[in-house]
Amino acid sequence: MTSTYEEFQAAKKLLNIDDLTTFSEIKKQYHKLMQETHPDKKPKDNDSHKKTVELMKAYEIVTKYCQNYTFCLSAEEFQKQNNGSSYDENSIKYNNWWKENYGKENLF
Repeated sequence: MTSTYEEFQAAKKLLNIDDLTTFSEIKKQYHKLMQETHPDKKPKDNDSHKKTVELMKAYEIVTKYCQNYTFCLSAEEFQKQNNGSSYDENSIKYNNWWKENYGKENLF
């Protein structure tokens, strides 16, 4: 199944996901919406089956794109994304930022 960009955009809108998201966030949102619209949960809603099918198609469109996404794992790209810092340096920066903003212990 190939999709047009317009179909992809419509799927994102139906799933209510942002342009910048993680795969786990997409999955979580899909499951949340399925719980809200599934015919077993809404037996009196005549459109629940239709809504469920639309959500399933939208999820398939978005996840197919995610599965085919190409990641660049080169050293150059890693350095570019991490501003030349090592993992430990970035982790320390993030944990310090978290502590300053939320006043709690580090996440990791």
